[in-house]
Amino acid sequence: MADTRIGLCIDPVGTSQEVSRLCRLLDRMKIRATVTPPGQVGQQTVSTLNHMRPFFESDHEIVNHTLSHPVRIGFLSREDKEKEIRLQHQRLLELGQEAGKPIVLKGFRAPFYAYDEGIFDILRSLGYAWDSSALYSPLLGIPFAPFTRHGLVEIPVLFPDDMTILDRMLQPAETIFKIWWRSYEQSGRYFVFTIHPYGSAQSEATLSAFEAFLVRLAESGGKFLTLSEIAEEIAKSTAEG
Repeated sequence: MADTRIGLCIDPVGTSQEVSRLCRLLDRMKIRATVTPPGQVGQQTVSTLNHMRPFFESDHEIVNHTLSHPVRIGFLSREDKEKEIRLQHQRLLELGQEAGKPIVLKGFRAPFYAYDEGIFDILRSLGYAWDSSALYSPLLGIPFAPFTRHGLVEIPVLFPDDMTILDRMLQPAETIFKIWWRSYEQSGRYFVFTIHPYGSAQSEATLSAFEAFLVRLAESGGKFLTLSEIAEEIAKSTAEG
């Protein structure tokens, strides 16, 4: 899979130990990921400087994942959609300033991968270039098929993610990386997938298995990019096409 573009996404829910463990690994491997912090998930407040500092210090891309992580953003009123997106946008900009790492937000991921075109005008008004909420799954016969709609590049993300396999399928960590490798072999030009610190970095053993997977991806010739870099490539190829 030489020249495959790999987009590693991190939904940063987890303990500070799990976040630090994951960031140390990515630093060591010189991998820049795209981090999708919500304001809060359940009882955990995610968008705080203490929790997000390792991601800012490692210069990972930060993008919007809503304020309160609603189950289906498309079911919200227009006013509540605006609140979820705009307030989190502002909070992330403030975090960048607090961390001494001013950021430009370029993309969005809907909670629970609940793709909804009804928010695209809000995303465009904030200057976003892409959304990554639609799913793909080579093993289920659903190919990676990016598209441009309402002025935004849609970057599909792999199903399943790590917590779907661990929490919902009740499978061991080794199964995650076997499924992902088979998906990678069938993904073609792009491979975009999501991890959580409380999933892939929940223990040293799980993190070690994840590291082996990342090494295998790199040794296959894959190139790690942020989702904004992938969106730029897709937009360019679409324009040229």
